[in-house]
Amino acid sequence: MATQKNAPDLSKKKTADVKESSPESEEIPVVEEKYFEVYFLDKMHDDDLEYHYLAVNGEALQVTKGTNVIVPERFLVVADNALIKQYKKGKVVGEVSRVPYRLGREATKEEFLKMKREGTKKHKADLEDSLRGEDRDRDREV
Repeated sequence: MATQKNAPDLSKKKTADVKESSPESEEIPVVEEKYFEVYFLDKMHDDDLEYHYLAVNGEALQVTKGTNVIVPERFLVVADNALIKQYKKGKVVGEVSRVPYRLGREATKEEFLKMKREGTKKHKADLEDSLRGEDRDRDREV
């Protein structure tokens, strides 16, 4: 196909024709996230799980009830918003937290990351132990 005589050549960009428009550089202040040591209250009933599962934008934490843990503030916002409505005679009379906790001291990101690494190692070891136990049970059945 022949190119037209007056058609612009789009195969090559001319840098002189391209103007870079950039907004004036305004620096946005970076706010460091806060971390807190928190005590998640013990199980209330025998049917309760032994942990709370909190998730924010695809990042999840599994925290054991009845222990002090360090968590980022964004997970406490999730815990604060996890409410159950209480009813009396068909009317809402109040709300109760699904994830009750007691706020402790402010902590550091390094403390959180260290605790998270240790908790992940322990969780993996517990999973491996339970899987080995299932393998032993399966071998006994055969």
